[in-house]
Amino acid sequence: MLAVIDRAIELKRGFRLRDTQRLTVLALLANDKSTLAQVSTGEGKTIIVVAITIIKVLLGEKVDIITSSSVLAKRDADENKDMYELFGLSASHNCSEVLEERKEAYSSNQIIYGDLGNFQRDYLLDRVYGKNVLGDRSFQNVIVDEVDSMLLDKGNNILYLSHDIAGMDKLESVFVFIWQMVNNSTDQTEDVSSQWDEAMHQFLQLKHGCKLSTLSLKAVFISNVTYFKEYELLYGLTGTLGTNEERDLLKKIHDVDFVTVPTFKMKQFEEYGSIICSSSEDWKQEIRQEVTKLINTEKRSVLIICETVQDVEALQLTLGSEEHKNLHIYKRDYEKLTIPKDGLQSGHIIIATNLAGRGTDIK
Repeated sequence: MLAVIDRAIELKRGFRLRDTQRLTVLALLANDKSTLAQVSTGEGKTIIVVAITIIKVLLGEKVDIITSSSVLAKRDADENKDMYELFGLSASHNCSEVLEERKEAYSSNQIIYGDLGNFQRDYLLDRVYGKNVLGDRSFQNVIVDEVDSMLLDKGNNILYLSHDIAGMDKLESVFVFIWQMVNNSTDQTEDVSSQWDEAMHQFLQLKHGCKLSTLSLKAVFISNVTYFKEYELLYGLTGTLGTNEERDLLKKIHDVDFVTVPTFKMKQFEEYGSIICSSSEDWKQEIRQEVTKLINTEKRSVLIICETVQDVEALQLTLGSEEHKNLHIYKRDYEKLTIPKDGLQSGHIIIATNLAGRGTDIK
């Protein structure tokens, strides 16, 4: 079966599976047991997931594929649809805000892509609120991309479905009064799908001049750990599976096996010493000089990963001159990283937040 899939990939993508990719597929499916694989960045996890999914569905099972963001879920569902259709299979995603569209996706497709929050939301709507979102879809197989993030970094995360309570709107004037007295500057990280509780979200709406939403109470929830335990088989791929202690914890909670897959060729990665700058201007100029050397002298492309969106914007201004025409910016998970169809060529520069390290295919 894998040989047939390999040939299909060649017909649709113009390349064959590498030996390490075949090894990963065989290792994950070798026994009927949940398994997590450590597959290095750049080894082609996306096509590995496609191959595993096709085999599972051809065996009469359904597969849920969890990505690190809804943007990646939509992209992977759309880009791999032709591969699935070649085998008579159908795939979609659950990222629509329209409930009826999600119901249709679950009932009509053997393969569903989505981020974890979307799967948990529909699970709670189905099981607690009786919305019949999932229909007769069973929890057979889940494949998790960046599984270390889902099971370790965010293992204790809980998704809440909140609901409005009558009379809470009377607190709006109180929020305004308190906000007039409190105006602290805080460092904020972007998470567009979440709200702060204890009225903090309403104060942020006041700060930014937005319409006040009604204060809600959290009554329905599910943790990441509990949700993943619903599945009969859990498969995961990640660049880092963690320490022995972390693996022991995952084995204890999820009863999983582990496999570490070698890279298909020797790494050429070389780490240089750190450069300490005394000011942000010095920092930007050091980066500018290094980028100029890499693209002009060494004829290479450059990926710059920044800690914050503000850093991305600062470097965009620094490098966004006539000297650097091929500049690609990737700041937020709802944005799409646009790379030319012929791939990233020498002289191209990508400036991104750490989203570039979470499931972004840079060819």
